[in-house]
Amino acid sequence: MRQHDALRIGILDESGRDPLQWVRDEPDVKTLVDCRQVKSSSEEQFSRYVAMVLGKDLSDPWDLAVGYPFRFRILRYSPTVHAFLASFSHVALDGRGVALVLRSLWRNYEHQAAGAPGWPEPTPDSFVLAAGRHGGSEAPGRAEAAEFWSKRLAGRAPVEVPREDFQERSEPGECVVANAVVRGAERTALRSLSRLSGCTEFQLAVSAIADAAFAVTSADRVDVWMPMDARTPSEEKTSGMFTVSLPISVERGKDPRQVVRQVRREVMAVAAYRNVDSATLTEIQERITPGGKTPGPKLVVSYFNRDLSPGEKTYESFTARPGSYSADYRYISSGMELKIIGGVNSLNLTLVLGPQFSAPAVVQRVMSAFSSRLGGISISY
Repeated sequence: MRQHDALRIGILDESGRDPLQWVRDEPDVKTLVDCRQVKSSSEEQFSRYVAMVLGKDLSDPWDLAVGYPFRFRILRYSPTVHAFLASFSHVALDGRGVALVLRSLWRNYEHQAAGAPGWPEPTPDSFVLAAGRHGGSEAPGRAEAAEFWSKRLAGRAPVEVPREDFQERSEPGECVVANAVVRGAERTALRSLSRLSGCTEFQLAVSAIADAAFAVTSADRVDVWMPMDARTPSEEKTSGMFTVSLPISVERGKDPRQVVRQVRREVMAVAAYRNVDSATLTEIQERITPGGKTPGPKLVVSYFNRDLSPGEKTYESFTARPGSYSADYRYISSGMELKIIGGVNSLNLTLVLGPQFSAPAVVQRVMSAFSSRLGGISISY
């Protein structure tokens, strides 16, 4: 709590007024973590209960006007099996911020368990001070970003997708969730394909979701929204919410290599001008999603490097295994969403299709186009 003031952020957002943000006092132990003994007939039953609790924590709304932006729980099954659950408000922490907090938590445990004095590492820069720098009108790159987006949006009309594209295919129901774990020979082949295409694996994946959209709509252009980390080099170790979601534009091309080149240029350009102020961000959103609605399917791509997280750790007889429990929840999507979790040894891809893409023939076309762009990787759904 002392090292990461983003965990003590309070926000009051009243209609018609600018949000008020402040830093709360450190919470007492009872507020900090919920500890409980769970009576289960087996460890399997305990795991199901943990998944249910985690799913509820992730889906319950946050009210930062009255509470803290985290939920910590320690659930005890036996003297040797405990589940530590941590969930955070997306208003307070982005993916990198969560990884930084969890790394600090483990380092503090090792440090204090060894009986060492003080802290294992210097306290990171304050998120509140960093937010103040980013929010100021003189923030680095702010004027250049405003000019870039003003020119980019001039005369820009939203992507129009003919209604007939979805009338027969739209079916009420749950999302379709597809998964791929790219490792070994497949990962080697994907890396080789990326090099030959002159792009990164991430950029190739963005091209793949654009191809998938073009395969099932008659749109000549799609906007792909992706989170951009606005941290400066000096803020790399500062937790908090620095991520801003910005769109890149991809046009349908006759030559598949055209799409890859477009994506590469677009990702680099948008990343260079990601430091937008609230007025510019509002203009971007209103121009591309008028009235908060996307005229066509909304495409979203996110990436997280798993190597930022602490991973499995052991100290003496104690072992912590992150990711031991998966939340029990359902996906909700209004378009196509691609979640990429990268690492040195493998690449995990989760592609979620909204109900308008749930018809079996449409799903097959989406998966075929997506897999083909990535060298024919295996996808299960």
